[in-house]
Amino acid sequence: MSENIELPNHTFSTTQGEVNLAELGSEWLVIYFYPKDSTPGCTTQAIGFSCLKDQFEGLNCQIFGVSRDSVKAHQNFTEKQALTIDLISDKEEVLCKHFDVIKEKNMYGKKVMGIERSTFVIDANGELLKEWRKVKVDGDVDEVLAFVRTLCYQEGQSDPVALGTATFMRTPLENAEKQQLAAFLAQQQSSPAPFPPPSAIGAHFHADAELIAKSAALMPYAAFIGLQTGTDAAGRLYALPYRADLIGNIFLPALHGGLIGGFMESCAALYLYEQAELSELPKMIDFSLDYLRSAKADTAYARCILTRQGSRITNIAVEAWQAEESKPFAVARCHFQMP
Repeated sequence: MSENIELPNHTFSTTQGEVNLAELGSEWLVIYFYPKDSTPGCTTQAIGFSCLKDQFEGLNCQIFGVSRDSVKAHQNFTEKQALTIDLISDKEEVLCKHFDVIKEKNMYGKKVMGIERSTFVIDANGELLKEWRKVKVDGDVDEVLAFVRTLCYQEGQSDPVALGTATFMRTPLENAEKQQLAAFLAQQQSSPAPFPPPSAIGAHFHADAELIAKSAALMPYAAFIGLQTGTDAAGRLYALPYRADLIGNIFLPALHGGLIGGFMESCAALYLYEQAELSELPKMIDFSLDYLRSAKADTAYARCILTRQGSRITNIAVEAWQAEESKPFAVARCHFQMP
């Protein structure tokens, strides 16, 4: 969704002082409305936003919680729970009415008017980019952060599509090894040594032609690298037949590390798509990968395990191996936002 919402030119009292939301300079703004300080659900939500505050601020996004509680109540709530986010006191319901979050509720058999838990994301131009109403606390903060991250998929260097870190093990070469390396490179330039021929998939793997075709349609990259979907005695299994153009290290030779990451991430997305019976591929939020050993010039296999499934965020673990499943060459953890 996207609609223009003119924030009220009004100064509100907050835990940390005063704020006029119409005059903020941040690129993104998260405003979440909650019923009452120090209640279980509201405490969980406030602590969640506080724990991830640094990540929001790293995306140039400010967070404000809003309720009808007094500033004093906010301050007590903040001190007791060690909150780091700023809370707006909206006793006059200026913001609550502006965002239409005052709803009729049934409390102990009586009809009362109260705040419906809701969250809104707004950009610097006043565009309402996303709203969640009747929010369930479980997974809410993770989903909001995931959405704000998707807003950072821009074209400029100052707004990267992804952030990553890598750790390498450096092994100094002895003089004899350097000479061997120089000789190898000279030979490769004059008369390249042939790589091992393409490998076949093991007999234990039973390909599913229908799913392979569907995967290729959903994710062209899967077809590009040759990802195969099938089963073995233990259940769903993915395979990546070796080809010479998948080599990343000519000295071993070994499969390219980026290919391994792409293979495992693709398996996780396709697995979740199938298991959760989704209508579209889930959106990747975070992907971490540990390389345990080199993946040689041979067929690679991967198996996925659903470690946590929520209504908004789901976690998948992936292991990849070649000759023996008990000896993986890489393990990965993937966090997805559900459609």
